[in-house]
Amino acid sequence: MKDILEIINDYINRFAEKVSEAERASTEEENLEQIEEVLNDYEVLTTFPSELHIAVLEVHRCYGGPEEGGWWYDASAPVEHIVLDVIWERPESCRPASWDVDIRQLEMVHKIVEIWKDRYEVGKETRSNVRGGPDYYIDVDFKEQEIEPKEKPRYE
Repeated sequence: MKDILEIINDYINRFAEKVSEAERASTEEENLEQIEEVLNDYEVLTTFPSELHIAVLEVHRCYGGPEEGGWWYDASAPVEHIVLDVIWERPESCRPASWDVDIRQLEMVHKIVEIWKDRYEVGKETRSNVRGGPDYYIDVDFKEQEIEPKEKPRYE
């Protein structure tokens, strides 16, 4: 399993690459739709997020209904959550964005995530076996994690 510091680094660097790609597209006078498409995955068009949300998600297998012999879906909710402040340096044209965090804050996040891994047995698959029970995962995102799905899905 990847270390949380690697996950954070990968996530932020992918975001910075997308921003740089969009800025290159804008300097090449490509249309706004293409720029929005590049950044759409990260839901950011003009600002750099100042917070990175790190959460433990509890995922349950839920019964959806009797159609076609029964169907199931996964529902998740954050059970613990911390926020890491991200400081960005605006890139010069066609240069990747760079970022920084307070090293003490990063060390604290690392310790907390290690505690979470032990407490919740992160990554252990239980919801799809006979004993059941939830699975737990660490999630990193620029927006706060929410309960998913918001309402029970409909069978179609």
